[in-house]
Amino acid sequence: MNEASGDESKVSHAGDVLDALRDTHPRISGLLHRADQARTLTLSILRSDASGALDAIEATSRFLHGMDDWVRKVPAPLATEFVARITSDFIDGVDGVLEHKVSAVLDPARDLMELSVLFREFRLRPKSFEQWQRADQVHHLGQFSFGRLLKRHPGERITGFPDIEEAFAEYTQHSRTLHPAMPLVDGLELARAPLQLPAAGVLTWVLAMIAETLRHAMIAVEEFNLWHVAREDAEEIDPSVDIDIDLEDIKVVRRWLQTHTEAQKDRVPPEFMKAFQAPYKRKPTPS
Repeated sequence: MNEASGDESKVSHAGDVLDALRDTHPRISGLLHRADQARTLTLSILRSDASGALDAIEATSRFLHGMDDWVRKVPAPLATEFVARITSDFIDGVDGVLEHKVSAVLDPARDLMELSVLFREFRLRPKSFEQWQRADQVHHLGQFSFGRLLKRHPGERITGFPDIEEAFAEYTQHSRTLHPAMPLVDGLELARAPLQLPAAGVLTWVLAMIAETLRHAMIAVEEFNLWHVAREDAEEIDPSVDIDIDLEDIKVVRRWLQTHTEAQKDRVPPEFMKAFQAPYKRKPTPS
């Protein structure tokens, strides 16, 4: 009880701490203040002009946490850690978008590519999952490294992309803190701070980044479904242990992504729109 009160006290004095920092550490205070300003501005714009995006983020958060709850019921400690990382990186990605960080989608993109090739390995070589579980850190980094898995399955596509080369190209752009949709708002590059743009420009930039982050989360869930079905076929886990994901949440996100795609067709380069065309289909559970 006292512990909870102490936590609440710390939170209630957060504003006072920021005020105190203005005198002792003005640069840190300025950075935090600008980040808070960006969040407030972005949430205000989304709430008034694009509430559907907030609904989609909420739904995505729900089914990612459902996936996290499910994987904890499966004897797979490394997979549990992986899902926790994906969920955490999604939350950080959304927060990064609200703060107008161009690199906000970098971690979710990396997670998606690693997840896709790793789960493909599990599906094609059933025994590899047990090997992965038993592997120590050094062995894991070697046999199950991202580069080695791609070499082991040449020509395979990464879910959501036409081919591995395109997936690598997108990730490379992300890793350079550049979004695939470079000239998005009146010829301005996305690397330009959205706070310098009018409200309409901020909204366009934020919605594009949110769509990218949500797309990565959707493909991650698809990968988990494919892996789950494969494991059920092999009778490696109890078939009654299902992923607790409300299909309505999936529909909410898909509808918003489709609406966003249609709305942006006239304003965004065609090559950028291809990123939002991979449909999500929940795989049926084998009877």
